Amino acid sequence: MPKLEDFEAAQPFFWHEDLQALLPKPAKELLVKHQATFHEHWDLVSGAFPKLRREGYLHSWFLAGTRSFYYETPKMLEYPVMDRLALMPAADLFNHAETGCEVSFTPTAYTVSADRSYRPGEEICISYGEHSNDFLLTEYGFVLSDNCWDMVCIDDVVLDTLSPWQAAQMQKEGLLGRFLLDSNGIPCRKTRLALDLLCNRSQRRKQTPIPQDGAGAALAGCDPFLDQLLHQFHGMAMETLDKVRKLRVGRESHREILERRWSQIVAIVERSLDRSRNPPADGRISLQVG
Repeated sequence: MPKLEDFEAAQPFFWHEDLQALLPKPAKELLVKHQATFHEHWDLVSGAFPKLRREGYLHSWFLAGTRSFYYETPKMLEYPVMDRLALMPAADLFNHAETGCEVSFTPTAYTVSADRSYRPGEEICISYGEHSNDFLLTEYGFVLSDNCWDMVCIDDVVLDTLSPWQAAQMQKEGLLGRFLLDSNGIPCRKTRLALDLLCNRSQRRKQTPIPQDGAGAALAGCDPFLDQLLHQFHGMAMETLDKVRKLRVGRESHREILERRWSQIVAIVERSLDRSRNPPADGRISLQVG
């Protein structure tokens, strides 16, 4: 089992606060949630067990949090969904990959089935789920070099561009954030709908309704606004990357993984800019549901 030092070497939970402040927005929000949850749990546990050391509890908290599997039995159906978890001996040794062994369970057993033939000594992985690198970094302390489920959140530029009325309209429809680009730089549906509102600047006073387009539809004529937002976010990402590279606080390994994450974000935005400059021959941009 990992020691507390192993978690400290990787998890953003233990990073210097200046590094935590430079995490991408989704990672930072998840970290704040984790910190609040731990402090809430520790306050309860330390009150009931005053002799318990915080360091020992923190170690156990991370062991349970990073090695729990979703599990259901008839009795566990009475619990909240997030409490339907269990520790599985041996199963918690598997590392994550985009594709890996199939994992299933019954009320009496947990089964990991090989997805292919493995050579002696070859690592066997499972998939932890369709997670972005921001999630993997905050939850488990690593990022993948090639992650088809990766996402970049551009809320910082989209939310600043929307007028109060436009933001209210999107909030009313449940579409206000997250505004995302997928690993190929393709905007999600929410992002394209926000762009459609921005394209109708001259019709704002008429309170143009949010278009009810299909998930795969293309909204024509919004490319200049997309290009503008992408350039703005690209500048912000490059500025953050430069700040990370100049920092000397915390561990070198922490700075390196944060720099790697922002470099990935910059690369995805640049792919999106390339798509904006060189759209498909039919002029349509495929949308991702989000």
